[in-house]
Amino acid sequence: ILGECLSSAKVIIFDMLDKMSVEKLPVQP
Repeated sequence: ILGECLSSAKVIIFDMLDKMSVEKLPVQP
């Protein structure tokens, strides 16, 4: 259960970081 919590937290954190980076600099495909 603890592992699932950490993994979901990582997904949320990385998603937030990805959104922030997208706002800061243009993403090149």
